Amino acid sequence: MKKIMALFVFLCILMAQAVVFAAENTNTSNSAPVNTVKRWILINIPARSLRLYEDNNCVAMYPVGVGRIETKTPAGFYKIVEKIENPTWVDPGDTSVAISSGPDNPLGYRWLGIGGNYGIHGTNKPSSVGHYVSNGCVRMVEADVEKLFDKVDVGTEVQIMYNRLVIDKTQDGRVAYYIYPDGYNMQNLTVDFVKQGLAGYGIADFVSDDYVAKSIEASNGLPNFVAAPVNLMYNGKKLDFKAVNYQNLTYVPVENLAKTLNTAVKVENNNATTTKGSAAVSLFSKKPYIRLTDISNIFDVNFTLNKNYTVATLTPITANAVQPVEINEVADEKDKQDTTVKQDTVKQNNVNVPKRENSLNAEKELYKSVDTKIKPEQKTIDFEKSVVDNNETDKMELVTVK
Repeated sequence: MKKIMALFVFLCILMAQAVVFAAENTNTSNSAPVNTVKRWILINIPARSLRLYEDNNCVAMYPVGVGRIETKTPAGFYKIVEKIENPTWVDPGDTSVAISSGPDNPLGYRWLGIGGNYGIHGTNKPSSVGHYVSNGCVRMVEADVEKLFDKVDVGTEVQIMYNRLVIDKTQDGRVAYYIYPDGYNMQNLTVDFVKQGLAGYGIADFVSDDYVAKSIEASNGLPNFVAAPVNLMYNGKKLDFKAVNYQNLTYVPVENLAKTLNTAVKVENNNATTTKGSAAVSLFSKKPYIRLTDISNIFDVNFTLNKNYTVATLTPITANAVQPVEINEVADEKDKQDTTVKQDTVKQNNVNVPKRENSLNAEKELYKSVDTKIKPEQKTIDFEKSVVDNNETDKMELVTVK
């Protein structure tokens, strides 16, 4: 009997060890990696656009229809509180009237509620997307809202802002700014405000006040390309000012660099002079700049550029050092040596700013989607869930998108 009990205990121990081993093996080998990417939605009312972000990266952008001036879409911070497929529309004025899911439903086939009677949804009037048309909700083309619906969850953060000025970086590193119409007549833009936004990228000197004023007057939502900022590194630290790649030439602000290197410099007659030598100066917004390739003519530093031309590293000149040459300036450097540098290399006073009625036309290829579910319009239905004005939610958060 004792032998049988001992064998039974032994088997129990083996089984327990097997369970522990299996659990440990599952936790270490077969568990799925935790997804730490944060998805969130940004809606800009003047741009009539919705962007889906993963962390700080925009992964999708869609056109939207927003509230009329009488029934504004309220700016503020929200979260998706419900997801409904094939929603039923109920007439807010007569709750006995309802339209079930189908081609006549003003909500389309998807509803993403963000609180109260507000939501992001489809529409049976796709031609209304891109305009100020709703009672406060955000309309999307059906194919777009279905894509978005599948990518977000309840709890996803939604930021709605009213920002006529949007600043973005293009894939080639250039900074472009967009100015949209003031649909709600609530944000007056000035030249100084726009240039302050561009100053954050270090490229404000490279666009004239006159050009900015004309782009504000046009307010057409088209991109205004300026220049590409280049970060400067010295002694292992990033400097608090930038070089600028403008028309395939890279320029450095003379006075800022002289202060950093503790070197006295004199600027006159389109030249910057130190005890080491002189270099030609270009004036942008009346501020003196020299070419990056000329810095060793007047300062005791050389430079290297990374392959994307986004970072220039400055290093003290040592004995027998060979001065590097910026690749994109080699071809024309010799031809330009004898050229007199004039103030404001490229004049932007005579600006021909294109006009358009719909600020989304220029981005139609980016926004293009095929709506296969909505049948041709048969009625001019323009109803949505009722919207109640709430001063507590109507908070405007002006954010420049980078």
